[in-house]
Amino acid sequence: MDELLKNWIEIDITLGTSPGKVKDTLKRLGIGDNKRKILYQTCHLICREGRYFIVHFKELFYVVGKEVNWVEGDLERRNKIIKMLAEWGLVEIVHPEIMYSSYDIDIFLDDEIKVFKIGKKFEEEWDLRKMFNTDILCQYDITA
Repeated sequence: MDELLKNWIEIDITLGTSPGKVKDTLKRLGIGDNKRKILYQTCHLICREGRYFIVHFKELFYVVGKEVNWVEGDLERRNKIIKMLAEWGLVEIVHPEIMYSSYDIDIFLDDEIKVFKIGKKFEEEWDLRKMFNTDILCQYDITA
């Protein structure tokens, strides 16, 4: 488990923001299908040993022993979402250098990566879907 943590992006939740607000925001960010009004959540807020991390759902597949099929843009999308949260003042990135050193990521792809953002007032019009059931993480001493 500790090996996984070194590649996860640790964040601090800013003063005046709650973990619930970060989770609520994350559920409205991801890959969207405009025609069917479906948004697939890309990232989750994870708490491990009192530290918070933003992780791609595919990183969580490793925790439960599932095979992962990475495609170009997965980790770049995670990084872009984390940067968006930081720009909005919800989080601070503890070690920003890890975002690009942990994996072989093309840092210049960031502007090409699309992230759907569903405004809170439009949330009821969309089918918000999780790609990973975070409820099972308690078996691994992780909370989401």
